[in-house]
Amino acid sequence: MGLCIMTAPDPRNTFTGSSCAEFGEHMANTGVYDASGQNHPGRAGATPLDPTKITGGYQWTAQVANVWTCPTEPDTYYESQAECERNSPCKPGLGGSMIKCGGFVGKVVTARPYLEPIDLSFTALRWRPERPVSPECQAAIDAFDRAVDAHEQRHVDDLRRIINAEMERLAKLTLKALGKDTEEARERIRKQLADLVTAAQEAITKAYAKSIDDFHQTPEGQQTTIDCTACG
Repeated sequence: MGLCIMTAPDPRNTFTGSSCAEFGEHMANTGVYDASGQNHPGRAGATPLDPTKITGGYQWTAQVANVWTCPTEPDTYYESQAECERNSPCKPGLGGSMIKCGGFVGKVVTARPYLEPIDLSFTALRWRPERPVSPECQAAIDAFDRAVDAHEQRHVDDLRRIINAEMERLAKLTLKALGKDTEEARERIRKQLADLVTAAQEAITKAYAKSIDDFHQTPEGQQTTIDCTACG
């Protein structure tokens, strides 16, 4: 499943003042606005992760199945009487269940989970002077833009790699659930999927935070600044 890089323009991310020094102050005091509308003083670019955007689904099949349960665990299903009675609460006799596990004809749903593809976006602070600037100053602005974009693109690439790895991990799993009917079995699948998605959200968030820290500790990951010497 592919991921799409999408820039998210925000008019507040365009500074139109004519002074490079003023732009530097604006970046220090206000900074860039991310896609959620939150500003980040001191930063010229933002690639945030909203873990709630990470969702999942599943492909499923249902078949008729013998389902076993016991009085002490009426909402827990087993695929055979022997499996049911191996569990302590259901084991016939003292300390277990005085009634043996019973069976009924139900449904088994088998499912393959997956994560839905999401759009990845970064935002960038731009200086677009209303007054004309010298070619040298424009070159400095262009260099600044390229540096900011390259920095944020690195975060996008790291996040894409992390999400892809989690997508591949979930795609290898097979879920199974028993129920009195197909809908009950599917509801149990949905609960399993919800737990998997929550775990994936946490794993991706943790790995992405580490990737940001690791990159920012390298020479290439230092905060991007604009060279104002060419702009007077």
